[in-house]
Amino acid sequence: MRKHKLPSAEEIDSLLDYNPETGVFTWKVTKSGWVVKGRPAGSKNNNGYLRVGIGRRHYFLSRIAFFLCTGESPEEVDHINGDRTDNRACNLRAASRHENCLNKSVRSDSRTGVKGVSWRPDVKKWSARSTDSSGKRVFLGYYRTIRDAVAVLNDFRREQHGEFAKN
Repeated sequence: MRKHKLPSAEEIDSLLDYNPETGVFTWKVTKSGWVVKGRPAGSKNNNGYLRVGIGRRHYFLSRIAFFLCTGESPEEVDHINGDRTDNRACNLRAASRHENCLNKSVRSDSRTGVKGVSWRPDVKKWSARSTDSSGKRVFLGYYRTIRDAVAVLNDFRREQHGEFAKN
């Protein structure tokens, strides 16, 4: 979904109530069968993010929540705990595209269950790879045990990715 410029705080405030403690948005107005005063606002898109329609455009509720709390509209908004529906103020932070990608979960088809670690049958060892702080791919070596590969990978990510490191 293309990121449109957010509506003004006044327009958002006239339509939606936001509870920063729970992350829940509710409608302040009744406009149709879908938009009913007091009902939760928004629906999940195909990627699991909550979004809401305002004036023929759709907006991620996480972006609206961050904007209402900080007055900022960053490039991207990251869900710290990885839950795409958790729009509590304490769970949202500004992020670049690269930083947001660092916080991705392990792929569902991962054989190891660890992002960046794979078994290499040609050398009969575990391989560890990641990206550095600039986004460049880095080979971290081969290891006899998966535990050793994960330990090296986690140390590297903490050093390179800081608060966006996801193990």
